[in-house]
Amino acid sequence: MWSAISSGTGWGVALAGPVAIVAGDRWRWAWAAFVLVAVAVGVAATLLAPAHEERALRRPQLSPSWFFCPRSRPLLVSAVLVGLGSSVWWVFSVEAMQEGGLPAAQSMVVYAVCGTACLLGSLSGFVFERLGLRAGYLGSAVLLAAAPGVLAAAPGHLVAALAAAALFGASYASVIAAHGVWSAQVFDQHPAAGLAAVSTALTIGILLGSAAAGVLVGHGGHPLALGVAAAVTAAAVPFCPPDARRRAVLADHHCTAAPVRP
Repeated sequence: MWSAISSGTGWGVALAGPVAIVAGDRWRWAWAAFVLVAVAVGVAATLLAPAHEERALRRPQLSPSWFFCPRSRPLLVSAVLVGLGSSVWWVFSVEAMQEGGLPAAQSMVVYAVCGTACLLGSLSGFVFERLGLRAGYLGSAVLLAAAPGVLAAAPGHLVAALAAAALFGASYASVIAAHGVWSAQVFDQHPAAGLAAVSTALTIGILLGSAAAGVLVGHGGHPLALGVAAAVTAAAVPFCPPDARRRAVLADHHCTAAPVRP
């Protein structure tokens, strides 16, 4: 189920590409429409959310050591690194392709292909069941690191750009799905709080990565920024779900939280 939810970004990206092509120079209207849709969906989700129960409001006061402990540290570091590396693609891939010589329409089609490929992340749950979460994460993270490298090597080549987009979309959704499943294992006592921590770590990486990539593009161009993004994403590979021996060591560690306040 979580693999299907995490691939939802792909629907938005897949639809944004054709909208951008149709909008052309009227892109501000497209942005305004996206804002309205986001606000409407947010309001609807708030209104349709289940009502709070009194017992659900009495939550433990979770300490920083509960969020960042030996069990959760690799997961949160991985989320930050994936956010850092992937942000370069999300923000600068279209500019890189256009600077490399691809027409604007083709680069937007490539971006839409990336979104469509994200939908393949819905199948990652089957991969995790067959190969295991650790192997599924490792394979997805390696492919995710390779995607910006491919685009950096040939930003003006349509076939290479399409291959990189498909690779990035599918592997990004799979890595995010792996983070969600892994989070449920690490933060099994309070999975909602744990998932929020992972999402926050990913967001921090995306924000920092976008700003840093802008500096790199200004000094060395898009290929440099994409190459650094590939290296940073590859750095997330060692921060993977633990193997059986490491799980046995971590089994004796319990991330604790302060008692419930009256």
